[in-house]
Amino acid sequence: MDTLIKQNKYILMLKISLVSVINTVLSIARNKIFAVILGVTGLGIIGQLTNFNLFITYFISIGIPLGITKYISEWKADDNDEAIYSLFRSSLIILFIFASLISSVLIIFSDAISFFLWGTDKYNYLLIYLSLSFPFFVTTVIIDAYIRGLKKYNVFTLIAVINSIVSAIIFILLAYKYAEKGVGLAFFISSVSSLLITLIICAYYRVFEFSKIFNFKKIHLIILTSVIKLGIASLVIGASNQFALLYIRSEIIKDFGLDYNGYYQSIISISSSYIAIFSMIFGVHSLPLLSEKKSPKLFNEELNSTLFIVILLIVPIISLLFSFKNIIIPLLFSKDFSNASDFLLLFLLGDFFRVLSQSLVLALIAKSKIKLWLIVELVTYISMILIFIIFNGYFRYGPSSFSLAYFLAYIISLSVNLYFIITKSNFSFNRKIIRIFITSLLVLSLMFIYMNNVLTFLNFLIIPVLIIWFFYNVRIETIKGYFTNIKSKYIQ
Repeated sequence: MDTLIKQNKYILMLKISLVSVINTVLSIARNKIFAVILGVTGLGIIGQLTNFNLFITYFISIGIPLGITKYISEWKADDNDEAIYSLFRSSLIILFIFASLISSVLIIFSDAISFFLWGTDKYNYLLIYLSLSFPFFVTTVIIDAYIRGLKKYNVFTLIAVINSIVSAIIFILLAYKYAEKGVGLAFFISSVSSLLITLIICAYYRVFEFSKIFNFKKIHLIILTSVIKLGIASLVIGASNQFALLYIRSEIIKDFGLDYNGYYQSIISISSSYIAIFSMIFGVHSLPLLSEKKSPKLFNEELNSTLFIVILLIVPIISLLFSFKNIIIPLLFSKDFSNASDFLLLFLLGDFFRVLSQSLVLALIAKSKIKLWLIVELVTYISMILIFIIFNGYFRYGPSSFSLAYFLAYIISLSVNLYFIITKSNFSFNRKIIRIFITSLLVLSLMFIYMNNVLTFLNFLIIPVLIIWFFYNVRIETIKGYFTNIKSKYIQ
């Protein structure tokens, strides 16, 4: 029975991962077209706009969507529908008003913000288009968090796939027609279309009763305070993350020019594409389930399972990306971005430690250890900025200071996380996790030692190495069981 439950869980994680894969493919296609249409400099401009968008969206959501998912999953288990609808209504009206106010302020100060981001005020129109999207964005995000909290995975995946496809089409068409200006306009149009699509699908599947959701006469702010603590922490963390990236990339532009920012944007685009797979697993699957687990034993089993599948996914991804970087980067972008491969190594290593750290953070969030979570993340981003300043300003390490700071910051992040997990929690790693972690470090070490910048037969050796690594950590019987379960559920 336990084996069947685990197999169902991994099938669900596979389904969620496939949604992220679709999003990743669409993102890669979009970035490829952007690279061809906009060039290195244009992609760097749009990269700054994208980072600014992420920074502001973290800020205007006040981190509440994460709290909505966590607490709705708990309240749903207790059949507390009144609390669920009250939280939804309160969050919706407050965040919509707040987002509208922030949008107005950004439009008024668009010239100054443009100068901060790009060193000129001529791109202020991009900020105006972007600002108009925020009220629609927060409404969609709240509905999305509600669906994840209820664990309505089929509806979630349908909405996610359709919105991704429509959004990609909007961005590509407008970028082709109007270049950078079209991308800015696409932020607004795609946010409106995403909200409409989400509402239509929710109405069709009767995800909620609209009369209860939009009955703003029944707003209970007391219930909203349940998520404020978690929300503020999420806000500070998200804003710190984006501020760190914006600051470092602004310094890259100032010291080395827009082209180097474009190189880093290509790397960040690749990284963000596969990191999204793990973020979706964490947010849609792992956090709701961990929040429900009251037994320490069940909690440990769930977190260990998450860690195992995360390592099983991240190692092949970064190994293949690095081994064939001289093919992948020109293919995904253009030959003009070939220099980006010089900075890829440390970013990929940083992502390995990043996803492991994010996996452990789930334990802190689910157990409401918000202060510890906040400390971990703030230490990470402060370290990233300080390391960059030291190596770029003092040691004159050049543009590579960014990738080095990224790599070292996430080693620090994982170290701090491990300390809290071991000393402040009853969590313990099982032998499978220890084994796969050690063998993964060996695989990555061998790969990064022997794979040089020239594509040779040695690069292809990573494939049999990964196969051996996989079957050493995953039993044949387990694989057969998963495929049998998939066949019984979806093929018959």
